Amino acid sequence: MRKCAILVGLIFLLIVNVVMAEDNQEEKYEFTRSIKVLESSDLPEHQQAKQAWQHNNVDSFRTLSIAREYASIELLDEKQNNIGTIDFQVLDDFEIMSLKGLSGTHITLKKNKALTFISVTDHVSGVSQKATFEPEVGWIKSNDAKLFIEDNQEFLILMLSTYGMFIESNNSNIVSRSIDSPADDTGIICLGNDYRGFGYGDSKSFCCMDAKQDANMKCWNEHCIGCCSFTVCDSLCFIGDYVCASCGITGRACSGSF
Repeated sequence: MRKCAILVGLIFLLIVNVVMAEDNQEEKYEFTRSIKVLESSDLPEHQQAKQAWQHNNVDSFRTLSIAREYASIELLDEKQNNIGTIDFQVLDDFEIMSLKGLSGTHITLKKNKALTFISVTDHVSGVSQKATFEPEVGWIKSNDAKLFIEDNQEFLILMLSTYGMFIESNNSNIVSRSIDSPADDTGIICLGNDYRGFGYGDSKSFCCMDAKQDANMKCWNEHCIGCCSFTVCDSLCFIGDYVCASCGITGRACSGSF
């Protein structure tokens, strides 16, 4: 009986270890596969992210801790050595990220969720710079002469692109109806009114997605849900293709045939 109990205990421990090992492998896969996804994409902001990672010898990522409002991500080189960390903090009105490591770097980026304010601070030199977005003017920077944000753009893109992978987007998409031919068998054609959609987002892709969603809502009529065609998305971003406070796209609504 005692041998049987020991055997059952050993089997239980083996099962627990296997399950934990699978969980760890899945977690590692989830966090390291993101760079592969970006490498295979042709989107402009993804190419910028790839370049920023490669220039700083970042090969993969590993989570140190993650919660609803906080995440700490470890940056690893090809040999899986720690070369830096990025901490994210999501507050009610602001999002804060801090990069430490990478040859002594310590930079903090703070932005509001409406993406109309951003500040960047170098804790090593004590230099900081702020920028605000005015709809009729665009981005207005403080202490322009220092060009601090431009000089550190690569580090900021590294932070923003990594942040974008770990913070889920709440955007829900309306599936537009695409009409390739002049008229389909229902007599619906893509010759309705044009509507301008607007949006903002952490990256150009999310910003344009937000603008497209806005246009879809305006195009929605008795013929189609959403627009049947779109123009190219225009964007006004602050750091490369990131921190986009304004995006616009024109969509065309469906109409009945003549």
